[in-house]
Amino acid sequence: MANTYGTWLPGDPRGFRTRRHRDHVEGDYKSPPTEDYTGLHAAAKRRMTRPAVVLDPPSRTVAVQAIRHALCEVHGLQVIAIAVGGEHLHLLGKFPAPQKPTDSIRGLRATDPVRHFVGIAKKESAKALVRSGLTAPGGVWAKRGKIVAVKDRTHQLNVFRYIAKHEREGAAVWAINTERANKKPTD
Repeated sequence: MANTYGTWLPGDPRGFRTRRHRDHVEGDYKSPPTEDYTGLHAAAKRRMTRPAVVLDPPSRTVAVQAIRHALCEVHGLQVIAIAVGGEHLHLLGKFPAPQKPTDSIRGLRATDPVRHFVGIAKKESAKALVRSGLTAPGGVWAKRGKIVAVKDRTHQLNVFRYIAKHEREGAAVWAINTERANKKPTD
């Protein structure tokens, strides 16, 4: 899961987490914190270098297509579902396991391949949005995001349904089974 730039800042009344949990903040978006963080939120807004990015429906579609292209077609990864809403994206896929860096594979690609490939997907979708004239240059996505490993088949199915459900909320959604279902039979 990743947010667009400026849409979920430190001190957000919906709840937030500090990087590496430097400060423990009680609550989350389902149960917002009871403590007042309006000063922190105002300071985070002041530090923003441009307006928050909210993607309109055509932008969401372009972003989904660019993410799928970058991960599946360019890097050969298995992507199961993608949802891009106005302020965030969700992605379910199979990524390489972390390994020790070698001369041919270094950095995040070796030690944290999920973050590496999600970063590529975010970058390529931002470039596609700028090329299409749908967003201004300067970045679409916020830094980092939340990465959760799928524990088992039940967890995978629940995540898949959660991502697919975002279509009812206006997100652009792509899922592996919808691509198969939409293909016309060949004669």
